[in-house]
Order: sequence, then C-alpha cells, then structure tokens
Amino acid sequence: LALSGMHLAILSLGIDKSLLLFGVKKNRRIGLTAIFVLLYMALTGFSISVVRAGVMLIISSVLYLLSRTNDLLTSLALAVTIICFVTPYAIFDISLQLSALATFGIIVLSEMKDKFIAPKDLKGRIKSYLVLAFLASVFAISATMLVTTINFGGLSILAPFATIIFSLLAEAVMYLGCLLLIFGWILPPIGWILSPVCWVMSKFAGILSSIKLAYVSSNFDFVVITVVLYTIAFFIFVIIKLKEPSKVLKIIVLTFCIVTLLPTVATAGVSNKETVAYYSDAKADEILIRSKNEVCLINSSQYDKNLAYTSLDLLEDANVTYLDKYYLTHYSWSIDDELEVLLYNVPVDEVYLPVPRNDDEKTILKILYKTVENHRTSIILFEPEEAVTVGKYRINLLYSAPYGETSMNAFVVTKDDVSYTYISSGLLAEKAQDNLKEYISKADYLILGEHGKKYKDKVYFDECYGNLKGIILNSQNFFLKQNNMQFYIDIDCDIITHPKEIIYFRTK
Repeated sequence: LALSGMHLAILSLGIDKSLLLFGVKKNRRIGLTAIFVLLYMALTGFSISVVRAGVMLIISSVLYLLSRTNDLLTSLALAVTIICFVTPYAIFDISLQLSALATFGIIVLSEMKDKFIAPKDLKGRIKSYLVLAFLASVFAISATMLVTTINFGGLSILAPFATIIFSLLAEAVMYLGCLLLIFGWILPPIGWILSPVCWVMSKFAGILSSIKLAYVSSNFDFVVITVVLYTIAFFIFVIIKLKEPSKVLKIIVLTFCIVTLLPTVATAGVSNKETVAYYSDAKADEILIRSKNEVCLINSSQYDKNLAYTSLDLLEDANVTYLDKYYLTHYSWSIDDELEVLLYNVPVDEVYLPVPRNDDEKTILKILYKTVENHRTSIILFEPEEAVTVGKYRINLLYSAPYGETSMNAFVVTKDDVSYTYISSGLLAEKAQDNLKEYISKADYLILGEHGKKYKDKVYFDECYGNLKGIILNSQNFFLKQNNMQFYIDIDCDIITHPKEIIYFRTK
C-alpha cells in the first residue's frame, strides 16, 4: 500500500546525499529534491501513493525553508488536509488511512529515538539499525492495527521481522536500480549485482508466504476488543510526554507481542477443528472443509469476478487466512478473473480442476496456468473417479457437465462413514438424473444447491431415504412433498430451506 511512497522517500534521500557530496548547500538541496519529487510524481502518472508521499515531502521542504524546522507531524497533518480538500472522498480511502497512521507511528518513534545516544562503533550501529527497523514496524503496525483488523480481519505476525530484511534489501535495490538506469550502458556489471538481490527478495518472500500462520485471523470478538483497547493505550502513550522513553518502548513492544499472540493462538485453535461448512449467497455455492490443519474450499458456482469477494467474505467469517486446496467442479471463461482476485488476497497452495474434456476447456486451462504462475500456486488435474484428500476427508466428483452444456454438477465429501452430497439445481432434468437416486441414497447430509442458475421447472422428490440426517433445500426448483417432509421430521432429520448464513455440519 505504501511501496511507491517508500521508493520516493529512498530516492529523495539518495539525491540529497548525492548533492551534499558535491557541496550543494542545504536550501538548494531541498529545492532541487522538491523538483525531483514533482518529476517523479509525473513519471509515475500521479498515482495515489506517490502523490501522497510527494505532497508530504514537498510540504516538509517548504516548512523547512520558511521556518528552518523539520516539523514532521505538521507536514503529515497538512498533507492529509490538502489531499482531502482536493478529493474529499479520500478520507474514506483505506490506503490513505493506513499510510497516514503508519507514518504517524514512525514519526513518533523518530522523536523518541532522538533522546537516545547513538553508538559510535560499527557493531553498535548495526545493532541500533536492527532494533530501530523492528521498532519502526511495531509502531507502524500499532498505529494501523485497528484499521486492518476492522477492514481485513487479519494481522501479519511476521511483518516486524520481515521489515528488517526487506527494508535493507529494498534500499539496496533502489540505489542499484538508479545507477543501472543512469549508467547501465557504461557499467553493465551493476545489473549482475541487482539481479541476485531481487532473486533473494523474491525467494525470501516466497518462504514467508508459505508459512500458514504468517497471516492470522483477527476476526474474533475478544481479539477486536483487545485491539481497540491496545490502540487507545498506544495513542495515549505516544501523546503523553513521559520522562523515560526507554520504559515506554519496552511497554509498547511487550504489549504488542501479547496482542499479536492472541489472534495467533485463536487462529491455530480454529485450524485444528474438523469442519464442513456450506455457504450460499446469490450466485455463490461453496463448501469449506477444514481437517488436520488442511483447508479446502470447494466452489460449485457460476464463476465471475464478484464471486471472489463472496469467497473472501466466507473465508474471513470462517477465520481462514490460507488455502491448501481450491477445488473447482467445472470450467468457465470467468474462472481466471475470479481466481486472480482470490490469489491476490489469500495464499492458495493448489488449485484442482477436472481433466479438460474439449477444446474450450483446454483453452481455459492454458489461461489459468498463466494466471497462477506469479502466485506460487500449482494447478492439479484429476479424473472423475479420482478422490482429492483433505485431512480425513475425501472429495469425489460424481458428475460435471463439460463446458458448452448447462453447467451442473454433483460431488460427495466423505469422512469415515459420513457423507455430504451436493447436487446442483436442474440436474434432475438432464441425463445425470439416472444416477441421481444413487447419489442421494448414499448421502447422510444432502445439499440441493442453487449453482447460480434460476430454473423454473419445479421438481418434487417422491421417494424417502431413511439414512438422511440433514437436508438443505437451497435451490428454488427442488421441493419435498408433504408426506416426504413429515417422514424426515419424524426421523429427526434437520431440514433447512434457503439458508441465509453459513451452515456448519456437526457429526453426531
């Protein structure tokens, strides 16, 4: 969210230092740096994050030239005021809120660290750099924690440590990149230095993102309350001028670690639970499976870009921050849009799809390979008879219409001797109806899903199956006759019609 602003700050600092080497006086350095900032803003197309950082740097420069003081808090407040004056709706922009609050936290830390004596030896300076990098991340996260908790429902527990490495590598890349841009045609070896640094950053990011608890859910009531109290306490601490800043730093870091530990423990506890949940909203028809620290989302919907946001809402409500498997029951030309949005928000290890059955599905698959190549995600193809294992559960695709036909499907999720069978709406009217009775007869829990289609032909079930423990009638064209309904009521079978919330199946 603030990467472009960080780039601009690093480049501005580099230009200032370069001008200093040539003996340029401070007033002129500040003026030339401000001109560079304007050029950089134009070069990047006046993107929001760059403009935000550029306005703040220019205001800081003007304030210094007029008053000979570096009042960063005034610069920040004035920059935000100007941005909101020009574009009033920006006050609701989450990226602006995060950038302003994170900058506020770092400014507060910079004012506190000025009271400490800087070490003169090399070892002391390195230690001081590492500590300050860690504290800068802690203060930035502390200032933004409430916003991220409310809007994203999650926290990164590795950010304070990752910042130490990435800030150093990013600074090296920026300086080397500028040298390569200016002198690359003369000094090609710079590119040889830059490539390994970028490779290290990419690999390190890949390792961190593969850790399941790198990003934990904060979507728990007690965690939200704790974050609210911590945020209030944090701002009280930084506003009150205390005589011993070292003690304040220790209290903030200790409290930060405790607050971060709470959602980590809560997320780990939820991950260990055995769960099968069904969710349906408009076009969405999805089943979430969690077993033995593995999480799988089965998508049996009409794919589109908006569906991804529905899936993300489901994962947030279920406190899921990482998907081991994403199971797709059929092909659609919209899968790549939906998948791209999902992958940008949630790490997904593997995407499962049926083996393509015609040329359209082969073409769609090629597009999907390009979609996942930058996300460290694998696509795994399976034959209809092959089972996909998620912890203690097995997923078997019973029926899936090839692309070009009416998209309908049926699949079963089994664990030991319990089975959850899903049948999409309209399936009774197609050729798969011959096997439908077999699908239902083996089910313990039956889900008659909508699948995003609005079928008008009403279908009534004439037969009763005594082993059903639960029925979800979500499709608007599936109905139970009165005598069938009474039969299931008598055998204590749960019947849910048109569910409006997540349905959690709990095996008795």
